[in-house]
Amino acid sequence: MRKDYPKLLRRYAQPIPTLQEVYDLIGARVPILIEIKVDAQGNRYSGIEQKVVEVVRQNKAIARTTIGSFDLPTLQEIQRVEPQLARIAFISTAYLSKKGMRGQGPEEIAAELRAAGAQSVGIEKSYVAKPLVTAFKQAGLRVGAWTVDDFVEMWNLIDLGVDTITTNRPNLLIEKYRQGRNP
Repeated sequence: MRKDYPKLLRRYAQPIPTLQEVYDLIGARVPILIEIKVDAQGNRYSGIEQKVVEVVRQNKAIARTTIGSFDLPTLQEIQRVEPQLARIAFISTAYLSKKGMRGQGPEEIAAELRAAGAQSVGIEKSYVAKPLVTAFKQAGLRVGAWTVDDFVEMWNLIDLGVDTITTNRPNLLIEKYRQGRNP
C-alpha cells in the first residue's frame, strides 16, 4: 500500500450525504428513489424503514418518493408504516434463479411481489423476457430494467413492454427516442 494513501483518501474522499441533506439539496424539484439495503450478511437494519419514512414525512415528500429494495420484507414494512409511499421491488439474477429452481413461473413470482407490497419491479436487463413482463403487467406491476446503456438494448426492452429504463446515458435514450427507431 502506498504510504501517502491516507492523505490521498482525505484529500479526495467525499462524505456520503444523509437522507435529510439530499432532501435539502433537491427541495421539491425532483422525484427521489431511495433504496433500502440489507447488511453484508443479508440482515435488515432494525427500524430503518420507520426512520426513512419519518424523514420522508418531515419533508412532505411522500408523493414524490419511491422506496426500493431487493428485500421483500423491507417493502412489506414500508407498506405497513406508510402505504402511500410508492414501492419497487428490485429482483436479481440470484432471486430469479432460486425461483426457477423451485419451479415457480412468472405468475407465481408476480403474485409474490404483489403480496410483498410491490407496485413496480426492477429487473436486471439480461433477465427481462416477454413472459415475465406479461405476468408482471397482468399482476398490475410496472416493469423497469437496469442498467441499459446501449441504444439497441433500449429499443428491445421498449418492444418487450418495459415502463422504465435505468441508464447511465439518458441523453442517448432521449436523443434516439426523439429521432425515432430508424433516424
